[in-house]
Amino acid sequence: MTTHTRQAELRKYRVVLGFLLGPLVPGLLIGILIVIQHGPLQSIGFCIWLAALLGYPIAVVFGVPLFLLMRRLNWIQMYYYALIGPILGVVSVALYCVYSRPTYAWPTDWFVKGAFMGVLATVSFWLIVRPDLSGHCEELRGQLSASKSGERDSANKRQ
Repeated sequence: MTTHTRQAELRKYRVVLGFLLGPLVPGLLIGILIVIQHGPLQSIGFCIWLAALLGYPIAVVFGVPLFLLMRRLNWIQMYYYALIGPILGVVSVALYCVYSRPTYAWPTDWFVKGAFMGVLATVSFWLIVRPDLSGHCEELRGQLSASKSGERDSANKRQ
């Protein structure tokens, strides 16, 4: 197995790991904060469960297609993921409210918290996957720099 093949295989595992762990990170962090504030230790488990309940469907339905689209568009920097996060978080809360509270007033602070959780999840995903370090994007950068150097060479020849 060549080094390039091994790196490609590791990238695939990092993407799978990112989709498995990214949605859980907000629940873990919130659970830890609750325990630090003298809450019961079981709070961590409940928060992780709730994060999985809200996060995995969003990750599968919206996250996978968005990841593939963003990679194709070469939107690989963390800020792109941080901008998508609040949208996914709000969608997650809205779907939860529709499913569990269809006739009640929806608490608006849930949407703010959902947006924050979405940022935590997408940035955690980015930190695990690191799409900016993938070979696909390196090839695109190489093509871009080659075309720029070709333009410079032709401009120098004209002078």
